[in-house]
Amino acid sequence: MNKDSIYSMKGMNKVYKFTLQETFKSKTYRTNFIVFVLLIAFMGPITYLSGNIGVSAVQGNDVVYSGETEVSNIYIFNKTDIDFNEEIMELSKTSYKDVPVEFVDGITSLNETEVFVDITFSMEEGYIINGVISDNSKISANEIDGISEYISDKFVQARRIDADISDEDIAVLNKTMYMGTVYTEGDYRIISSGSYTSGDVEGYMAIYAVMILFIVSISTGAIVNSVIEEKSSKLVENLLVSVRPLALVMGKIFAMMTYVLSMLVTGIVLAIFTDKLVKSIVPPKSEAVTSLLNFGRIFDLGAGKIIILLITLIIAYLMYAIISGIMGSACTRLEDAGQALGVVMIFAFVGYFIAFIVPTVEKQSVGIILSLVPFISSYVAPIYFVCGRISAVVFGISLIIQIGFLYLLFILCAKVYRKLIVNDSKTLKLKEILKLAKEGN
Repeated sequence: MNKDSIYSMKGMNKVYKFTLQETFKSKTYRTNFIVFVLLIAFMGPITYLSGNIGVSAVQGNDVVYSGETEVSNIYIFNKTDIDFNEEIMELSKTSYKDVPVEFVDGITSLNETEVFVDITFSMEEGYIINGVISDNSKISANEIDGISEYISDKFVQARRIDADISDEDIAVLNKTMYMGTVYTEGDYRIISSGSYTSGDVEGYMAIYAVMILFIVSISTGAIVNSVIEEKSSKLVENLLVSVRPLALVMGKIFAMMTYVLSMLVTGIVLAIFTDKLVKSIVPPKSEAVTSLLNFGRIFDLGAGKIIILLITLIIAYLMYAIISGIMGSACTRLEDAGQALGVVMIFAFVGYFIAFIVPTVEKQSVGIILSLVPFISSYVAPIYFVCGRISAVVFGISLIIQIGFLYLLFILCAKVYRKLIVNDSKTLKLKEILKLAKEGN
């Protein structure tokens, strides 16, 4: 056997087709497919309905009508054509009777006791009221909700007067009047410029992190168990007659990639459908009510950004899958599968948890650094790039590092897989595997 034969992919197509067919023939894997598709499809609607119920409990509070307040000024930016003025507001009957109200043409710099209210209209969403406070505001979220709700009620009255309609139509007006999000001034300025807010970044990061963990947890277990089963049953010795060692493991890896990606795509498509269906049946009581883990939300990013995320998702999968193949081939018994999977899942969970933490860190340098660390960068860099948190240069470097690391794993797999797959003396640890790679081909 010549030196280059360790990189041969002869027989990979046969392994790929056989593994994929057997996967979908398996009752267990078909059940997993259905369960996880339904989980992806309904996770968004469940969080949406929970949020809607929460808004129902909050709405109607009377914080605006009584009690003391720390609000010093209220600014209202009315972007609609409805005649809405201070007289209609009637603050003299509320606890805000001494608070100056000013109708402005844009946001001003807010101090910690000022409130800015933005009223907008779109054909798709209707009228929306957003509250804005300073980044270091002393005003509670409940009080902002109360002010926004009060202004919403008065705005509906202004619409009724402006259109000269009867009281019976107020209910209809309310259906197109949404209580919006409470933004900090920094986030409001970001979203007004068409960029992504910190909330957007957190949402997309959560969805993407769950996707990676979902793919890794399903596929790596299957790869490890399959490799160990073939090895322990001596089937691998027969397979190696017609299939090269590297082709054997890569065929399994690509087959499982097809399985999990088809599961993910099916779930996301259904998530878009279920999200629209649920919202048509139960309209949001507030624009602030969102589906936290609505996987269909990824499509809001646009085709170009989706392709970027898909490429980085595949790179991440391949890194974890190759490690799984190597660790599985190092085992001699099925009982050792847990140990092999533990190594893979440690890397996966570290990246997963960091993905939820890093968007809340104010220092931009932290995101840049983590975007360059292998495995962690798989979670952080793609979302940070598509949301404008890191530059194309940083993302490009991150991508080069990820691809370079993937290449090194591929070389490692090629060098040690044949030796590991025929080894039945003992289960080798990672340090021993690396030593084996240094010994030559």
